[in-house]
Amino acid sequence: NTLTITDSAGSLTAPIVNTNELSIVSGEITSTVNGIASTAIALPVADGTETIVTGAGINTVTGDGSSTTPYVVTGTEVDGDITNEIQDISTDATAGNISLTSGSTLTLNVDDADADSTNEIQTLSISGDQLTISGGNTVTLPQTESTLDVTKETIGYVFAAAHTLGDGTNSFNINCSVSRTATGRYTVAFTTAHPNGAEYDITFGTQINSGRDSRIVSVLEQRADGFDVVVVTGDNGTTADTYVDEVWYFNTSATKDVVTGVELVTTTSAGTTTDPTTPTGTPTTDFTYTLNDTASGTYFQLGFNNGVQATSYEILLDNVPYQLTNLTLGDHTVVEQDNGDGTYDYLFTSTSPIGANSQYRQIQGDKSATGSGNSCNCVSFYTL
Repeated sequence: NTLTITDSAGSLTAPIVNTNELSIVSGEITSTVNGIASTAIALPVADGTETIVTGAGINTVTGDGSSTTPYVVTGTEVDGDITNEIQDISTDATAGNISLTSGSTLTLNVDDADADSTNEIQTLSISGDQLTISGGNTVTLPQTESTLDVTKETIGYVFAAAHTLGDGTNSFNINCSVSRTATGRYTVAFTTAHPNGAEYDITFGTQINSGRDSRIVSVLEQRADGFDVVVVTGDNGTTADTYVDEVWYFNTSATKDVVTGVELVTTTSAGTTTDPTTPTGTPTTDFTYTLNDTASGTYFQLGFNNGVQATSYEILLDNVPYQLTNLTLGDHTVVEQDNGDGTYDYLFTSTSPIGANSQYRQIQGDKSATGSGNSCNCVSFYTL
C-alpha cells in the first residue's frame, strides 16, 4: 500500500507498512502489530478433565480424568457369580455319551451298521514270501537275491629268498632261515611249507673268489619245508669236487590267486497277488439256481439247492457288472474283489453243508449304482 499527498507544489508518496505477528512463549500468546506487542494471553492447558467418560450397562465410571484422579471403569457381575458361566464337558463311559455341566446330554450314534464291533478287524500274517490278510487275499512279496561277483587273477611271487655268508650268517632272508651244517653244506628251512609241496623251482647264485675258482651251488635234497644245499669248487678233473664255504644266495617262487575286483549283483523278482475270490473247491453241476437281478431293478436274490447230495460248497459270481450291498448272507461268508473295470467278483463260502434235494437256500441284497451294467449270467458252484 502507498500513501500519496498532492498540493500546488506537487505530490509526495510514501509506503504504508502494516505487519502482524503471533508468537507463543511459555504457554502465552502475543500479537505484534507494526512492531507494537499486545498484552500476552495465557493459553488453556489440557489436564484430562475435559474428556468426559460416562458409564453404561454393567459398567460404572469413577474419577475426573485428571492425573491425580484418573477415570476407573468397573464392570459389575449381573448375577453376582463370576464362575457360573464356566462349563465342563464329560462322559459317563457309555457308548456315544457326552454331557455338559448345567447343560444337556448328547448321545452320538456309534452303531457300525452290522452290530459286530470286531468284523472289520483284520490280521496280517506272513509265511515265507506269502503275506496274507485275514478275510482278504494273499500276495507274494518281491524277492531280492544278492550275489558277490569276485574277479581273481593268478600271480607269481617270491615265496622265499636268502643271501648267506660262508659261515651260515643270513645277511638277508624272506620266509626262511639258512644254517651251515658243515663245510660247504647248508640247510634252508621255510617258515611255512611251500604250496607246491616238494615240487618248486630254485634259482641259485654264488660269489667268485679272488682266484676265480668256480663255485657250484647244488640241491642235495628238496622238501616241502625246505632243502639242503652243497657249495663246491669245480676242479675240472675226475676227483670229487671239494666242499667250500662261500657266499651264496637263492630264491624260489610260487603262485597265488588275488582278488582284482568285487561287485555286488542284486536281482529282484516281482511279487504276485493271489485273487481272494479264486475257488478252492471242485466245479459241480449238482446245483440248480434262480437269479433275480433284472436290469430295471435294484434288488438281488440268488436261490439254489443241491439235488444230489449234502455238501459244503462255494459259489462264484464272476465279473458281475454291479456292486452288491446290504447282503443277507445266511449260512455264508463272502469275499469281494473289485476288478477295476466296473465289474466285481464275489466268492460265497458255506458255513454249514446244504442238505440234498429238499433244502433251499438264498442270498439277497441290493445292487448299487456303482458298476458297468445291470445283470449277469455268471454263477458257478464248487463242492468242498
